[in-house]
Amino acid sequence: SDHGAMKPGRNLPWNGFKGGLFEGGIRAPLIARWPGKIKPGTLCRQLGATFDLTASFARIAGTPVAKGQLDGIDILAHAERKMKPVARDLYWRAKRGERTWWAIHHNNGTSDLKYTRRKEDGKIDEWFFNLTEDPGESKNLFALPGNHSHKLKVKLAGWESRVKALR
Repeated sequence: SDHGAMKPGRNLPWNGFKGGLFEGGIRAPLIARWPGKIKPGTLCRQLGATFDLTASFARIAGTPVAKGQLDGIDILAHAERKMKPVARDLYWRAKRGERTWWAIHHNNGTSDLKYTRRKEDGKIDEWFFNLTEDPGESKNLFALPGNHSHKLKVKLAGWESRVKALR
């Protein structure tokens, strides 16, 4: 399923389900077939999101795009050219009724860190994961001292102030 299975489905080894911002609710493979361009069996490890396909399709269609006009990167070029992954941050905000989730996935080129926050019924829960060591999000490191979650919270707050919610 796109964005993970719904309960009672299984998303192993990922934590969570569709509708949440744990990896089980947002991680999905991208499978691309492009004979003569992408070699069969190519594995691309670039952190990406659906909006990256816009940049890919624009290039393929020959549509010029000004630098900074799109948020995404040409994800298919990464597979096609076997490019090294680039460091980047991805952000999410998901509001459903009185529940809101926020997350930032920070990739610096050598490690993947993720801060996730959920507000529901006036209660706030927070998680911090090292996805490089724990891709299944089984160990919440948020309460550990020196865990760098504060840096990601600040980045997420900055994004939240720049990208206003529509609902």
